[in-house]
Amino acid sequence: MIKNFDKLKTQLIELAEALNKFQSEAVQLKLIEVLFGEAEQEKSVEKVAEKPTVEVTEKRRRPGRPPKIKKEETEEPVKEIKAPKAPKTPKTPAVPKADKEIKKRAPRQRSTERPGPSAALNQLLDSDFFSQKRTIGDIVAHFSTALNHQYKSTDLSGTLAKLAKDGKLNRAKNPESNQFEYIKS
Repeated sequence: MIKNFDKLKTQLIELAEALNKFQSEAVQLKLIEVLFGEAEQEKSVEKVAEKPTVEVTEKRRRPGRPPKIKKEETEEPVKEIKAPKAPKTPKTPAVPKADKEIKKRAPRQRSTERPGPSAALNQLLDSDFFSQKRTIGDIVAHFSTALNHQYKSTDLSGTLAKLAKDGKLNRAKNPESNQFEYIKS
């Protein structure tokens, strides 16, 4: 049966006491795996030492890759032969490049009607608009109604965060609406 049963029993009791000091069950399991994994490796090393064998080494493949399958010689599929295509005819007569007029596009003109988000928010900051708490929806609505400028909330959010970081605006989250409210510092 088991040699040194009493000795093994006392060792297991000591091991259980040491493992139970760890509160995490995951840590306990990992320690058991490490301890018994080393014991199994020692046994396998002893068995290998007892039986002299020729060691066969296989090239380790990376995990997740399927093993390579050797291709057997098979018949090649018959290829279809297609009729040759007719040569393409040019739609317009070829004109040397020197004769062609090179048309350049005019650079796109920026619209000066609407200021950028930073400039627009700085204008509001100079006015008394931020004397009351305002959400980003309030700011977008003010731009569309009072100033007739169309902005998305995403256009303004970065600039508002920067103004809050710089200390020009205070930003606080409203617990009821779960939105940030901005007020002048």
